[in-house]
Amino acid sequence: GEVLLWQGDLASMRGDPQRAIDLVQAATAAHLSESDQAYADALLADTTPAAIGHLRRTLELNPFHHRASLYLSFLLLLSGEREECRQHLEVSQALFPADVNFVAASAVLDALEGDLEAARQRLGERKSELGQAHDTLISTCEDLSRLAPLLTDWDEGQALDLTVLRLIPWIVLRHQGRFD
Repeated sequence: GEVLLWQGDLASMRGDPQRAIDLVQAATAAHLSESDQAYADALLADTTPAAIGHLRRTLELNPFHHRASLYLSFLLLLSGEREECRQHLEVSQALFPADVNFVAASAVLDALEGDLEAARQRLGERKSELGQAHDTLISTCEDLSRLAPLLTDWDEGQALDLTVLRLIPWIVLRHQGRFD
């Protein structure tokens, strides 16, 4: 079951949602640990709040569930749960110090809150590990920090403004060299 769950996770990251759903459902039919079952439930959840609930449960059962920690970070960020996101990212960076994804997420949170200098410093401390992604992340954080004043509705428990959410894919594509 665990291998199917990992394969479903990978299919999701590769942009194949139907295959991801099929694999995760197959994993739930097989034997999974209680924490992996909660994680699978998060991946199959119909809503972001439901997914967040399942991820919290996953981490209650297994605080070292790396994938659940990463997924929860991004869902908290996008749902506007800034304080919980910040606390979760601090814990995750302590538990998984080699994973720069948590550093990158913290920098994005800094930028969205308008603190570009904190984002730059955070990314600068891990520049060698980030490699070429460092410059892309810096540039993305610069763009996101310019959006910070537009985030009037992004407060505890409120999602990012739809206008901002529509701009994020453009920012990513721009930094992949598709737009100038």
